[in-house]
Amino acid sequence: MTIHRDTAITDFPLTRILVKHNLLTALPIAATLALAAPASSAQTQENAERTDDGIFRLSTIRIEDRGDTYVVGDAESVLRTDESLREIPRSVGIVNHEVLRDQDVYRFDELYRNVSGASQFSYNQDFQIRGFRSQRDNVTFNGLRANPYDGFINPITANVDRVEVLKGPAALLYGGGGPGGMVNLVTKKPLAVRQRSVTVTAAEHDRYRGVLDVTGPLGEDSPVLYRLIMAGEDGGSFRDNIEERNWQLAPSVTWLISDASTLALEAELFGVRNKGKRDRGIPAPGGDVDLLPIDRSLQEPTDLQENKGWALQAGFEHYLTSIWRISLTGRASHSDYRDRYHEPSGLEADGRTMRRQFRDFDYTNEEAYAVADLAGEFNSGRFRHQINVGVDARNTVRSDVVGSTTGNVPPIDIFDPVYRQARPADYDYELTERETRSQSRGIYLRDRIELTPRWTVAGGVRYDRHSADWLGSDKDSDTAVTGDLGAVFKATEQVSLYASYAESFEPQLGGTPEQGGPWEPLESE
Repeated sequence: MTIHRDTAITDFPLTRILVKHNLLTALPIAATLALAAPASSAQTQENAERTDDGIFRLSTIRIEDRGDTYVVGDAESVLRTDESLREIPRSVGIVNHEVLRDQDVYRFDELYRNVSGASQFSYNQDFQIRGFRSQRDNVTFNGLRANPYDGFINPITANVDRVEVLKGPAALLYGGGGPGGMVNLVTKKPLAVRQRSVTVTAAEHDRYRGVLDVTGPLGEDSPVLYRLIMAGEDGGSFRDNIEERNWQLAPSVTWLISDASTLALEAELFGVRNKGKRDRGIPAPGGDVDLLPIDRSLQEPTDLQENKGWALQAGFEHYLTSIWRISLTGRASHSDYRDRYHEPSGLEADGRTMRRQFRDFDYTNEEAYAVADLAGEFNSGRFRHQINVGVDARNTVRSDVVGSTTGNVPPIDIFDPVYRQARPADYDYELTERETRSQSRGIYLRDRIELTPRWTVAGGVRYDRHSADWLGSDKDSDTAVTGDLGAVFKATEQVSLYASYAESFEPQLGGTPEQGGPWEPLESE
């Protein structure tokens, strides 16, 4: 909305903060006008013209507005800058709230289907960007690491406001990562206006879903805003033996401390319980995918996949001046994952008897991530600089208990399956236990220089130190210096051309000494 008058809405400090943090999104026009143009009686008379009949005729205020749009101009969360996307030499695909709402997106694997170069690789948090496979470690929340969901889970996204897909190496701001890029989930924030919504969905296979979203100020004229999102789903599938149940609770609070300072807190708690998982799909004897019906599953009804956990996030932002800002943010997460399922392992010579293994996994993952970032602008001669300087730290602890057996697991007939013949309690197990601790520390500098109104260059450098400790086994550490460089030419108001170069590295935590490791980090450019 644009208000044509001597004073713009963003000239007011409090309003500037509300707009910046998307807290003013849903304010009605009357409330927006009240914030934008408060006027006393004296001011009204001063700006008014009195007619002969004694009536004051107020000066005209012209308001322009437009409906919801799918177009997004910036990616502040993932890039830690409020620069326009047309001025950045990177490719960033963004799916905003309007798209997610109109497509009724509820699961992670539905988030990026509108982003070019990004697609699902298999299922759950297993995707590819620019042809490179990526998984849960390349998923961030509000520009922060510490993903609470296990990689074999397809998370609920009821609390996601928009998705930012950063294509290509992202080491400059995030340290170790894959060459394809990363997916950043921006969560819904408290709003300055009261809103209530309840959504209930019923679908085939006895599937039911509900979402509650409540937000607003804690009290009249309160500087503290809140939001509470609750979601749950329960239902079956077109596949045999599969039942899914999940829930999510996401409270958040924003404190507008002053015109220059904001404190934000948010949490996410969740639970997932899926029967008949992990579903391995339909066998295709001789390559014929039509031999079996699409609802045929070789998983036992007693196979079970569970994941529960939480994430906590805190962020403090302070404007030192109107163009210099410091932000301190941190995020911690905990995940407990259990998976007990029968794994198809090949057909017998008769073409109908499927051999099976049994897997029993217990994974616990704890992670903490913190970043301090200073951003600002200054002039150097006739050039305008926009810089980011920051440090970050990441600690992870992962404990794995893996049980597997092949010897006494009964096979199953793929054409005439008889379930519940398997008795996992009688199986002979081989147990493998492992705990991995890792630490990462990084420092980065990024500078964007406006050379002319049409030409912009941007680049940066980062230093990382990474270490891993396989308890009871060995230790390993690596350092890396990475960077990126790019240039943008604004050909027209609608078209920008850019060229860029970027580097990244990805530590290989799976390379224990028993497996022949530790291995060198994966480097890309």
